[in-house]
Amino acid sequence: MTPRRIIAYLAALAVGVLAIIPTRIIESLPSLCLIKSISGHECYGCGMTRALSCLLHGNVTGALAYNRGAPAVLALLVGLALSSLFPLTVELRAALSTVWAMLGLILLCVLIAPWMVTPARAASLVPACEWKARYHRECAFCGMTTAFFAISHGRLREADQANRGAIPLYAAFLLNEAGLVLFLQSERSRPC
Repeated sequence: MTPRRIIAYLAALAVGVLAIIPTRIIESLPSLCLIKSISGHECYGCGMTRALSCLLHGNVTGALAYNRGAPAVLALLVGLALSSLFPLTVELRAALSTVWAMLGLILLCVLIAPWMVTPARAASLVPACEWKARYHRECAFCGMTTAFFAISHGRLREADQANRGAIPLYAAFLLNEAGLVLFLQSERSRPC
């Protein structure tokens, strides 16, 4: 069994277990976060298990209250689990590579935007939050633009205050870009 398939099965197992066990049981368990135990401060993954459990049981508001990154992590876990069901054919690999390259181009624009436009100009381009207007509460992405500008200029504390999920998302964007560059280089060196 390949490591990729093992990871896919573990992701499926994690989603299955969290979907079966009621959230109230997960909430009653103690925190296992080593960073929180040592430093007394929550890390960016704190509350993720509870948040995923809430999402799998239909409690989106509760999930976002525990950890705003839960929808992205759930999508990743489901994607990994599904990858064990669908083998990568040549056509599927080519299609996924094209989609990844286009997504990478969009994310690259997001990453370089703070150096290309002013915060005021960016604020005028970003639409007002419909969730905040409708429900008078911040959504998972409220403050993300401000946070990305702060991260780009090295102000991590300000970014964390603007949106707690911004630093992990920015790091994920950077990792995606690095992975895409490595993938494209390996594809170019591959014989036809």
